[in-house]
Amino acid sequence: DENVFDIRAGVAINFSIKKGGNHSKVYRDDRYSLRDYKYEWLEDNSKISTNWTEIKPQSPFYFFKAQDYNLNKKYRSFISVSELFPINSVGIATARDSLVIDINTDKLIGRLKAFRNEKYSDEEISDLLGISDTSTWSLHNARNTFINEKNWKDYITDILYRPFDCRKIIYHRSLIERGREEVMRHMIGGKNIGICIGRQWGSVGSPNYDVVFISNTIIDLNLYRRGGELIFPLYIYPDTETEKNHSSEGGGTMMMVFEKDAEYTDRRPNINMEYYHLLESTYGERPTPEEILYYTYAVLYAPAYRQTYAEFLKSDFPRVPFTRDYALFSESAELGEELTQLHLMKSDKLNKPIAKFHGEGSNVVHKSKKIGRNYQPDGGRVYINKEGQYFEGIPEEVWEYRVGGYQVLDKYLYDRRDRRLNNEEIQHYCRVATALYHTIELQQAIDEIYPGVEEAVVEWK
Repeated sequence: DENVFDIRAGVAINFSIKKGGNHSKVYRDDRYSLRDYKYEWLEDNSKISTNWTEIKPQSPFYFFKAQDYNLNKKYRSFISVSELFPINSVGIATARDSLVIDINTDKLIGRLKAFRNEKYSDEEISDLLGISDTSTWSLHNARNTFINEKNWKDYITDILYRPFDCRKIIYHRSLIERGREEVMRHMIGGKNIGICIGRQWGSVGSPNYDVVFISNTIIDLNLYRRGGELIFPLYIYPDTETEKNHSSEGGGTMMMVFEKDAEYTDRRPNINMEYYHLLESTYGERPTPEEILYYTYAVLYAPAYRQTYAEFLKSDFPRVPFTRDYALFSESAELGEELTQLHLMKSDKLNKPIAKFHGEGSNVVHKSKKIGRNYQPDGGRVYINKEGQYFEGIPEEVWEYRVGGYQVLDKYLYDRRDRRLNNEEIQHYCRVATALYHTIELQQAIDEIYPGVEEAVVEWK
């Protein structure tokens, strides 16, 4: 389609007519084509000659577009994930990724040691590390706080930076812009899992709904291509952090020291108890919190679900149909658990990778896609550089697979341009390809049983 103006946003002409009484009606007509055709059509037509289609905007969003209203009513009867898992948060925003996050732990520690080194002036650190003051952050105050932190290495932890790409972060409030500690503290130490869900799929640029992933660590705000995803932890842990007062620009700031090795007790599931009890009364026995999360994860990965409700998934958090059939619930949860283990890179299936790395050379990923990072369907080869080094055995559907708008296997290499892949990264890449291969298999298995899910759905009040 070609716009009538030299802009990217869509253009509409609206006629708004105010009448007394209850006469609310909405009509719409769309014209898709080249600019010249649109100009001619606008010149030759009027409000009267246009063949309008009546539409009926529905609560809660009142979209001015045609929808399957019966399907929308059915979808609205499902439970929203934001109601099912009430405690949630967007990912953290560091504002200083280049300082606080790295693929290589040693490089991260090296930067932090320089940051703490008092022989360097603030100006020298600014030039050396490429960071500077902002309206909400003072380099000088941050250095003073961090230099006085004796146990600073205890703040280094894992972060899910991109799908299948876990990195190291110094998770210290003096260095992080928005740490989202109220929720992220529940994800420290690998003792929890949470579903990561984007709210508006239509903005990430993927042809299919794909803004769903799983994590057992804190997550970055831009986990998905356009960012803004939320994490819904499975469990909520008691408040075990130690608080300290530190001075900073603008006043006192509470510093949270996370006791990663503390013994957590009395954790509670982050599940709406009203819905939990309803499922228990429906099934005749109480499902575990894990089963509820695994079931949800399986449904959100069902191609049939994604296709059927694609229009509604563009605008809000997904709504999940819970089957009344306990056997079907359990079977779906088992598939969801398999999927979870794959995405957390813990599945035994990953011990037999489908891909292998070939070729002698530098192992450096070339920054140009024309020379490196190109895919050859013959043999399923992904070349990484002009030296001819490549991964082999990757089916095209695996190479093309996307999560959160990112083409997973290409994104992993893209983020390592001009870097030498070490043995651990090479093995990880082969395992990710294997995880995606089995993900596709599991999605097919979920799709085979999904029609039964919607035959009898638990009705929420």
